[in-house]
Amino acid sequence: MSPMWISILLIAAVNPTVETVVAALAEKDCPKIFGMLTEHFQKSVPKEKWPSFCNGMGNDIGAVSSITFDGTRDNWASYTISGPKGTLKLRLAFDEQGKISGLGLRSPPPPVAASKVRYRWPLTKPSLVFWGGDTEELNHHVGVSEQQRATDTDVVNADGKMSTGTGKNNEDYFTFGTPVVAAAKGRVIVAIDGTPDNTPGVMNRVVVSGNVVIIEHGPGEFAHYCHLKQGSVRVKLGQDVQAGEVLGLGGNSGNSSQPHLHWHVQDSPLMGQGKGIDPVFSGICLVKDGKQTPVAEYRLRKGDVVVPCAAAR
Repeated sequence: MSPMWISILLIAAVNPTVETVVAALAEKDCPKIFGMLTEHFQKSVPKEKWPSFCNGMGNDIGAVSSITFDGTRDNWASYTISGPKGTLKLRLAFDEQGKISGLGLRSPPPPVAASKVRYRWPLTKPSLVFWGGDTEELNHHVGVSEQQRATDTDVVNADGKMSTGTGKNNEDYFTFGTPVVAAAKGRVIVAIDGTPDNTPGVMNRVVVSGNVVIIEHGPGEFAHYCHLKQGSVRVKLGQDVQAGEVLGLGGNSGNSSQPHLHWHVQDSPLMGQGKGIDPVFSGICLVKDGKQTPVAEYRLRKGDVVVPCAAAR
């Protein structure tokens, strides 16, 4: 028995099918994996072409030391496979019979640089990090170069709800009309207003960012404050702002299905270009069970409820 197999047999709490797939990939046992695929998947990659496709997946990372379940998204389960020579990301989708209907194996993306600026939270009220983190399961932005560590965040009430009433009106959402503030001092390089707010459930895919303010907070650090309320932008191009200064109000303009704030930092002043930066926050409190717990240096994580600590406001 190879070291690969021994390593896998020692791994607990992992889907047996995943263990089999990983072992077969390591042993280059492509026929075994082909037999685990759905009929539709087999037809999409003919048997005669499967070996070259299969053997080309991923790199040799050595004997597997661990398989970590990262989560699920859109019916795909994601795993991190670790070995002495590196890590790989495995994504699998299964049908109702347990057959593999989708499979992907790739090297993890390169690390994202942490910000040199220490940011405060750009909203003034407790907010849910709806998307945020470093995996596709935590953050659907990670595949977009300049938005790799972006967040979509929503103001919530004490019960953790984002809205009241039917949710069919922008005014039902707590984010709508909430002050959006500068997360650090800086200079405004873009200030756009005039885009109408959408009706919840309707999206404007033409003016994607909607009403937006972009601020250069430091050398190579440009923060985007997107989907602001029409007519609410209070700053102008070239204006210097201080941390906590109101830029506008939370809205539902642009490529947005409900009122929320999209916020990210990138290394380019141009929209749609550059690489994302991992923002490091200070003065942040995590909110849980009605209590606020300070965090010395906070990084975005889906599911967190955060607020500026009282001393940082």
